[in-house]
Amino acid sequence: MRMIIFILAFSMPIDWFEPTGATLRELGAKPANIVIVFLSLLVVADYIANTRKSLRVDKDNLILLAIFVLGTLAFTINLALNWSPSYYTRSALFQFLSQGLLLLVFIGSIPMIAAVFSIRTYQEKFAKYLIVSTYIYLVVYYMELAGVVNHQSWPLTLFRTSFGDIARPTALSSEPSYFGVYAAMLIPIILIVSDRKIEKIFLISLLAIAAIITNGKTFYLIILITILFYFIYKIELKRKFIYTIPVLIFSLFIFYQIFALGTFNFDRNLSSVMRIGSSHLALNVIASEYGLTGIGFGQFHFFFLPEHAPTYLLRSAEAVNQFSQFWDSRASTFNLFLRIGVEAGLLSFALVCIFIHLAFKKLVAVGDKFGNVGFVLLSSSVGFLLTQDTYLYPPLLLSIAISQRNITGKYGK
Repeated sequence: MRMIIFILAFSMPIDWFEPTGATLRELGAKPANIVIVFLSLLVVADYIANTRKSLRVDKDNLILLAIFVLGTLAFTINLALNWSPSYYTRSALFQFLSQGLLLLVFIGSIPMIAAVFSIRTYQEKFAKYLIVSTYIYLVVYYMELAGVVNHQSWPLTLFRTSFGDIARPTALSSEPSYFGVYAAMLIPIILIVSDRKIEKIFLISLLAIAAIITNGKTFYLIILITILFYFIYKIELKRKFIYTIPVLIFSLFIFYQIFALGTFNFDRNLSSVMRIGSSHLALNVIASEYGLTGIGFGQFHFFFLPEHAPTYLLRSAEAVNQFSQFWDSRASTFNLFLRIGVEAGLLSFALVCIFIHLAFKKLVAVGDKFGNVGFVLLSSSVGFLLTQDTYLYPPLLLSIAISQRNITGKYGK
């Protein structure tokens, strides 16, 4: 079990692994998903073999089940009214089944991983292995920076996608934005977990330098989101006034950094045109006749159309390609919360916000070291998922599992 926990901690930030991603597509792109499924099956087998144990399932997961039901009803309405065209290369039914499966895996794995994280030994091992993994990532990063290893050669090619050749070092991440998320996520976790001051200074300095060199804009976004959630949930009401001005100043500094990196310069940054324009397109779909019911899981692909697109999105060749019925890559909203709103309806959007809020409240209520790790993972996940829209994101699943663990430290009840 300890080896599985290590692999889980090590693989958690990896966003693309060729052997599993090429065969299992979105389910296998992030190898931690495979580890989570395998670990969940082990927990299920253990409960079957030990009938005296009963699995503890948090009632908050009913919210996620409600979202799944609403998204399924939305797809049923979609089929009845022929909203999704049948002439696309991708099948509407296949899209629904594959994307709905990802959400079901997410929902079903939470109680299983929560059961594992109810054991104090596994909590400590997972936290420790996050630090060990950071050493490995940093060695790979600085070897790549020094030219000792090359992103176009094995083994780094296992962690690079075929959608672009990015020369900046990113260690075991496929692109700078993912490395930025990893660095921003690990810096506060190192502060929480490590007991050695020199280790904290060493690792945090190397991570921050690497993130700045790599120029991943998400690094600044995740740092900002984590601080804002800390301010909202961790700072007592009577002390909030004292910290309001420093937080505001820091937020303005982060926004300045994001703007200075050309994030909103649509003339030069076509990546931002695609990302922001796709989210804008999703909002337009929500604002049309589809917002109330939603269109069904996986169906945004068929609504990524010029009639819903803002004018500036047409500057992006990637977007123009995505308009084609023959384009095979799934259209993305680049924002999970918008995706839930457009695919499962506005009620589902409200429900997922409530679910995230309840998870934060649970993590704050416990307030132990591992709960704080979960708080950082949840904050970072929410920040990252403002820029991506996968239904199965390992750090989010793990953070929810940490919030739902049995704090008595017992496996089951």
